[in-house]
Amino acid sequence: MKTGLGFLILAVALFAVGKQKKPAGQILDPTALARVGSYCVDVRDLPESQADEVNGFVREESKPGKLLTKIPWKLYPDCREASADAVIKLQFPRMNVIGVPVGQALPPGQEPDQNPYRVKAVLTVLDAESSKTLYKNQADPLDPGTIENQVSTGDLPVIQRRNAMYGAFWTLAQDVPRVEQSKEH
Repeated sequence: MKTGLGFLILAVALFAVGKQKKPAGQILDPTALARVGSYCVDVRDLPESQADEVNGFVREESKPGKLLTKIPWKLYPDCREASADAVIKLQFPRMNVIGVPVGQALPPGQEPDQNPYRVKAVLTVLDAESSKTLYKNQADPLDPGTIENQVSTGDLPVIQRRNAMYGAFWTLAQDVPRVEQSKEH
C-alpha cells in the first residue's frame, strides 16, 4: 500500500515538473517569435518624457544581472542603427479604476480612492522586417501602496509606468523560453 502511494506521489510530482506553464502574453506567431535572436526598443511614437523614461529603464535593466538580460535575445540600443530581428514598442494607457459599483456607497470606514487612474504598460513585439505583430502582453503597475520610498503623488504616473513596464518585460522574459521550448517538442 505504501509503495503504491509512493509511486502515485512520484508520478504526480514528475507530471507537475514536466508540464510547461502556458505563456501569459498573446503569442500571435509562435514560429516567428521562436526565431527572434535580437531586438531593439522603439520609442519614436511616445511623448518625449515617456521616451526618456523607457530609454532610462532599458539602460538600467540591460546591465548584467538585471531584467533585460533574462530575455534570451541580443538587445540593440538603437532601432535606427541596427538590423534587429524584432522591434518592441510600448504604450501606457491610463485606465480608470472603479472600486465600488455605481450606485453603491463605500463600506463604513473606507476612503474613496484619491488616485482613480492607473497606468498600464502594453508591450508589443513586432517583426522588424514586416512590422507584423508576433507577441503582445500588458501589465498593471504594482499597487502604489507597496512601493517603497514612494515620492510625491505628482510622480505617481512615472512610478506606475516604470513598474508596469517592469511587469511587461518580466512577462516577456518568462514567455520567450516557453515558446522556444514548445517548438523543440
